Amino acid sequence: MIAFWVTVFFPLLAALGFAGAFTIFSGYHRGDRARAGRAMGRYQLLLYALFVTVPCGLVLARGAAGDTMVRLGLAWPRVGSLGPGSATALAFAAGAVIGVLLFVNEVVVATLLHARLAAKPRAAAALEGRSASFARALPSFGRYLPMAAYVSFAEELVWRGGLITTFTDKYQLGAAGAVAAAAALFGVNHAYHGARNIALKAVDGLVWGGLFVATGSLVSPVTAHLVFQISAWLRVRRSAARRSAATAGIEPCVRE
Repeated sequence: MIAFWVTVFFPLLAALGFAGAFTIFSGYHRGDRARAGRAMGRYQLLLYALFVTVPCGLVLARGAAGDTMVRLGLAWPRVGSLGPGSATALAFAAGAVIGVLLFVNEVVVATLLHARLAAKPRAAAALEGRSASFARALPSFGRYLPMAAYVSFAEELVWRGGLITTFTDKYQLGAAGAVAAAAALFGVNHAYHGARNIALKAVDGLVWGGLFVATGSLVSPVTAHLVFQISAWLRVRRSAARRSAATAGIEPCVRE
């Protein structure tokens, strides 16, 4: 059960980890909080990947000890009477499409909220949280992709494979209740990125949890998660290119 409780309290543990990292960066930059903040922005994804390794490792250890790797979703997808190859291809394709659709959903919601709260900066700041910090320190795609792939796998293993199976096996919840409970905790894990993302990530968690339960595998939810992450990187890159072009007074070469 230690994996379960570490996952439940992971937002607090990660917050403590980020606070410790900021203290180290502040010391390195001799108390210059602005430079420490920029350093945090550059390394935040790497730091998060390191932090999420803790619950990920605990879930894997639990699966290895109890011989429940398949229950955690570390198996090929099962889709009706389809063979393994066809089921896997369908799982990849469905995951990719759903990842894009969930990303579009978040963009639409964010745009509508931004327009509605344009005259209310405090409310907008509460909704946005630290989302903008990613845009200010966008890594190259070569650096971003392996970290995004690892985080996508780790989060799906922990919040889908680990939590959903714990809720069904230990707490006797039905599949729908387990998916909903895991999705709610997944949303809370993104509180750092503002109140908006708590709700939106809970919705993402519901969909990815549904894919996990429907296929008995992490292939589709991990694919959807990674496609979502790549879509986010591409959008931020395009936005950054437009801002740079506007500042320089030239026509951007990267378009939507």
